[in-house]
Amino acid sequence: MRVLRSSQLLAGAALAALALAVPATAGAAVQTSHSGWRWGNPLPQGTALNALDFAGARGYAAGDFGTLLRTDDAGATWRGINTGLTEPLGVLRVLGPDSLVVAGRCALRRSDDGGRTFRRLPWTASDASCTGGIVTVSFPSPATGFILLGNGNILRSTDSGRTWSRRTAVPGTAATSASSGVSPTDLLFVSDTQGFATTDGGNVFATIDAGNTWTPVVDEPFPMRSLTFVNPSVGYAVGDAPFVLATTDGGSTWNELGLPADTPGLRQIRCATTDLCLGLTPAGDRLVRTTDGGKTWVSLSASARRLQAVAFASPARAVSVGVRGTTVTSDDGGATFSPLGGALPGRFNGLQASGAGVAYAYGDRGSLARTTDGGLSWTEIDAATSDTVRDVSYVSLRTGFVLDVTGQLLRTDNAGSSWQILNAGTALRPQAVAALSSAIVVLAGPVGVRRSTDGGQTFKANPDKVIREDSLFGIDHSGGVVLAFGPKALRLSTDSGRSWRAIKRPTPKTRVNDVDLVGSRTIYLLDAEGTMWTSSDRGRRWRALPGLGTELGYAVRFSDSRHGYVAVGEFGADQAGYVLRTDDGGRTWQPQLVAARALTANGIAVAGRTSAYALTRANGLFSTTTAGSTARRSRLSIRAASPVVAKPGGTIRIDGRLRGARGGERIVVSLREQGSTRWLYQEVAAASNGTFTVVTRLNHTARFVAQWSGDERMRGTGTPALKVAVRTP
Repeated sequence: MRVLRSSQLLAGAALAALALAVPATAGAAVQTSHSGWRWGNPLPQGTALNALDFAGARGYAAGDFGTLLRTDDAGATWRGINTGLTEPLGVLRVLGPDSLVVAGRCALRRSDDGGRTFRRLPWTASDASCTGGIVTVSFPSPATGFILLGNGNILRSTDSGRTWSRRTAVPGTAATSASSGVSPTDLLFVSDTQGFATTDGGNVFATIDAGNTWTPVVDEPFPMRSLTFVNPSVGYAVGDAPFVLATTDGGSTWNELGLPADTPGLRQIRCATTDLCLGLTPAGDRLVRTTDGGKTWVSLSASARRLQAVAFASPARAVSVGVRGTTVTSDDGGATFSPLGGALPGRFNGLQASGAGVAYAYGDRGSLARTTDGGLSWTEIDAATSDTVRDVSYVSLRTGFVLDVTGQLLRTDNAGSSWQILNAGTALRPQAVAALSSAIVVLAGPVGVRRSTDGGQTFKANPDKVIREDSLFGIDHSGGVVLAFGPKALRLSTDSGRSWRAIKRPTPKTRVNDVDLVGSRTIYLLDAEGTMWTSSDRGRRWRALPGLGTELGYAVRFSDSRHGYVAVGEFGADQAGYVLRTDDGGRTWQPQLVAARALTANGIAVAGRTSAYALTRANGLFSTTTAGSTARRSRLSIRAASPVVAKPGGTIRIDGRLRGARGGERIVVSLREQGSTRWLYQEVAAASNGTFTVVTRLNHTARFVAQWSGDERMRGTGTPALKVAVRTP
């Protein structure tokens, strides 16, 4: 169920060493905000977090790539919320335990059921483009809210965000003077009518009439960045100044409170009481703390990684978050912090599933990690080599084999506590290993196969002419059925590697990119041109699967003849970590967004019909027990205005519909003309009734496929390939 590709081999001597078992668990796995995949490394998750807010023990954190998290225990554990967004989220306001507003540059969403559902707050016509962009939002009450835009404009809603009206812009910004270089930085309303705004021109402005009139109350020679009010009377303002501004009379007057001498100002300040506050430096390398209302401050380092937000769940409980999902917590009011979760130290490039709940990640410098709980947590075990691990094959939790790029083969019989170096019996460096049992081990490539019947102590080359000179880079097996393959070779053994026969490729010109043997008879093959093929009779007959809709697939893994995945480097114009999932044997494919970065070449593994693992190029480990989906099913269909185009160069119209759409969903419609190796695509937005149309010219008979990656309400879906013929003169 896996494949290994040929690559440049690295030279170097192998180093035998005792494997260390170091768990990277602390903190529960978090579901991603885009699909049914969950994080396994790092924990609790690995996306940068930019904003944090609490309503008692219930809290939320927002970050890059549309990430939104929820905690119900003051930050001890977190779970992912599906937002349907992929842009960075930098604005978060919690109105109550179940109510929150989250925003990116143009996108604005509100939930009043704890994140189970969201509604778009229509302050602009489209999430894709807007004037100014959102700087921040403020909701002093559930019904009344304000938006501060990058040009200084302010919008107000009195109906929970359903409609908006313009208020007076922040003075001195571009909205009041086109030549102004001053930008607004924060907005905070302490009631439906009284609020404050800051700018990087050093000003704090106040209003008592809901933004109709603004009055300057602070004018400093330093940019101001952040506001917080503990109650309507006591508040703080911070910026690039070496002091904090404090008010105890509702903002009428402000006093300067000095920071530690080496503090370069603050980007944010949050308070639990009128006296207890935490501030965050612009670089995110330090926090400052006061317990006496700003009269004195203590500087502290809470994390080696950049922190980007801080908040209190209670006077005793403080949480700070930052880059790569960094999360630190405090139970003494911010005096000391402890990290939540962590990351494995290794660098991984491949995955291999091995039994119920067990999988292995392997990679550079002997990196090897194992999960025994279906990917919820991973333990570093490391192989006894200093070189990159090329392949692994385990027959049980205790017994397994590791092959590195120098051709060194290792065996463990104690779950990786120690390793034995084996002799492959050749100067050529094997490309793949398959352990059929603790005794029978098969090595493939770079030329032919070698087989051991004594657990790897000795190997013999197979003398069969049909395989002995084949260029091979991968091997897969199901019981005693073994499939070895290379760019131009498919070789099958039904007797545990003793004898082999040739399998014809789908076409004489087919170059093999990836192969998956499913059961004893079914084969899925992805060729170098991105075409997916399948055979249900061990390669005697092949059938193309055009429903894939892309030539960019590079790894294929199936759990059975109907259920499987293909890793793709992009979906439409979105270059992120996608997989395509099928549950009908490849007739249709559902796009699933796993992560911001693409999967590695060997970054997908299956463990059953609904269980799978994924590895991204950013070293993120993911797993799913729900076949990668959580939302309800969706339905997508397309049809041609005519099944035949009268002549080459003629125009064809393709009409489609996404059932249950609310409008604006991004549909990718792809076409591949006969004789072409490429799929061309067009992205279209669904109308409010779910319909969409594509018009194009065809020179040759073509197949069309429409696909949608889903949102927070419905899972992604794809259509079968639709054939449109072109008549030739």
